[in-house]
Amino acid sequence: HRWGLTAEAEGNYGSNGKTDSGRQHAFLFGGTFRSLEKKRFALTGRVLAGATIWESKPLVPGIYKDQTAFTFGFGQSIDWKMTEKLSLRVQPGLRFSRLEAADGKRRLVFRQPISVGLSYRLGSR
Repeated sequence: HRWGLTAEAEGNYGSNGKTDSGRQHAFLFGGTFRSLEKKRFALTGRVLAGATIWESKPLVPGIYKDQTAFTFGFGQSIDWKMTEKLSLRVQPGLRFSRLEAADGKRRLVFRQPISVGLSYRLGSR
């Protein structure tokens, strides 16, 4: 009852404040482990791997080319149980992708996504 599988899809359409930095779509899969579970609170760690699709606009120096790159990530979910099956989830994480920049150099890109949402538990446990 402590182990599980996770599939995550995320999108980032933000700007770096100077020029539009592009769009990212990440699709990650992996395992989860519920490390702590109390009556109203639970912690779950995860390790994920998958791909990030990067679409740049416009292509300027320092911005990454359109590409698909391997992505590795890990993080922690913090659940506050509202009912037996429904929880409020805060989910910080770390993501690492190796992307090719407009100048042709490959760089390790580090992101710190955080999401907030609802989690519904399937099954009896």
